[in-house]
Amino acid sequence: PMSWGSDSVGKIVQIRLENFMCHEHFQIDFGPRVNFIHGPNGSGKSAVLAALQIALGARTKATGRSSTLKDLIRKGCERAKIQIYIGNSGPCRFDDPDGQCVFPDVVVIEKVINRATTTFRLKDKSGHELTRDRRMIYDMLESMNVQIDNPATVMTQENARRYLADSDQSRRYSLFSEAKIGR
Repeated sequence: PMSWGSDSVGKIVQIRLENFMCHEHFQIDFGPRVNFIHGPNGSGKSAVLAALQIALGARTKATGRSSTLKDLIRKGCERAKIQIYIGNSGPCRFDDPDGQCVFPDVVVIEKVINRATTTFRLKDKSGHELTRDRRMIYDMLESMNVQIDNPATVMTQENARRYLADSDQSRRYSLFSEAKIGR
């Protein structure tokens, strides 16, 4: 599905990957509520999570997979592309505060990683570029309450391991005390 009705602001609809980590071509559609990604070891579950983090503004090191973006390009390839489709319909939809651009019901955050450069842009679902202004993209994500650095939003493999293995309740609680409460 490419939308979930009248109030889908900030909900991730779909992820598409091209030459990102182990994925040559990959697409996953998400449901309107909590989504779990499962599969055998080595199938690319963590790569999907890393792509989500990278495209939504997390630092490469935060993924626990690499310290540089170019290391996330699939072996033997020159570039990787991540596209995150995000709902933008309902009363809290994001629109350009300057009125220069009309934001559609589904926006696409696209990050293209080359060996030497990276491009970051916002598109509509037809592929037409809306903006390359990083500040506006980050303002949109903030307005949508997308908190990529929130451990309750994205639980990395390392944080999950730490949480499950730790018998000290106060340390378990501290992981989630970092969580920000949204609207």
